[in-house]
Amino acid sequence: MMGPEAMGVQPINVDWWDPKVCKNFICGTCPHDIFGNTKMDLGPCPRLHSEKVAKSYKEAKLADPLDPRFAAFEQEYQNSIYNFIDDCDRKIRISQKRLEKTPEENKRTVDLMKEVGEIELAIQGSTDEVEALGEAGKIEASMAKLEAVEALKQEKTDKERELQRLTETGGASGHQKLRVCETCGAYLSVLDSDRRLADHFGGKMHLGYHELRKLIDQFNEQRRQGQAARYGPPPIAPGPGGPLPPSHNNLAPPSGPSGPRGYDQQPHTPTPHSHGSASAVKAELPYDGDSIVPGHGDKRKREAHELSDAIRENEERDRKRHRSRERSERDRYESRGSDRGGGDDRYDRERRHRDRSRERSRRDDDRDYRRSDRDRERDRERESKRDR
Repeated sequence: MMGPEAMGVQPINVDWWDPKVCKNFICGTCPHDIFGNTKMDLGPCPRLHSEKVAKSYKEAKLADPLDPRFAAFEQEYQNSIYNFIDDCDRKIRISQKRLEKTPEENKRTVDLMKEVGEIELAIQGSTDEVEALGEAGKIEASMAKLEAVEALKQEKTDKERELQRLTETGGASGHQKLRVCETCGAYLSVLDSDRRLADHFGGKMHLGYHELRKLIDQFNEQRRQGQAARYGPPPIAPGPGGPLPPSHNNLAPPSGPSGPRGYDQQPHTPTPHSHGSASAVKAELPYDGDSIVPGHGDKRKREAHELSDAIRENEERDRKRHRSRERSERDRYESRGSDRGGGDDRYDRERRHRDRSRERSRRDDDRDYRRSDRDRERDRERESKRDR
């Protein structure tokens, strides 16, 4: 006995169309596998990943490429990747907006400029009073006024330093000079060393998002090629006063594989025997925009729509099951609290505790990052002083 049976595990015998099978895995790439052990770790995929099932899916697709289930699976796979990248782009936009200067910082900048101007006027007036008191022989009053002038100058210096800091390092980025990676949405600092930047661009999370974006480019290119195949090349305009090019002369009237079709006949569904091969049929199939439906017969479209409805029903069933689990968990807290009192409050306390734990973890990460930046700045200043 060898294989899974030797380890006491029962072999899994499922077909590729089983709802338990991960469509992302058999069609190409599953994000759960790409982002393992990273900040974007999605955990284990709730659906089945099996190389055997993926192989049977590819073999079945080669044997019957016109099966509408393949088109539905590919469409769901593409939608999943598109949604994942859209979520990443939304986070990138939010991060970039956080790094912009906030209205509070703009207001503080204007207030500081106004305060610096007022202090400058006060210094000029106090200097004139000091000179007047000195000429009048009031030495003590003149010295006291001079100390007030020095205090105003020090206050002006502090305000100008704060204004310069807000001008140079305004925004949430602060002195770290943060920027957002346009591929994965991570924060990068212009103060980072080349080694740290290289580690980021060669990291698992960045490369994973890069791979998904390459898949998006491939999907878009396939759609453009499909639209070009559907509408054909642009027509060639005839020369001035001349006939059409030879390729456009003597065009035969449009007809099906068995001749022209009358208005009272049923729509024709091409079969592999009509043109001699399945590839010839596939080349003439239209491309239906976002919903990819191979074949243009009513039966094929009806089967594809039925399969799409079945997929939506399965997803709705999963969502109902998830809501039922949440409801049962809340009922369990309420039943426990009915004996001791405050079941609903206990559920809310548990949720607030989880939220506080996540917020505390995020603050700790930010504090460590700022501390490391301060240490680097201190080392740079120490090295520059040593060089001087």
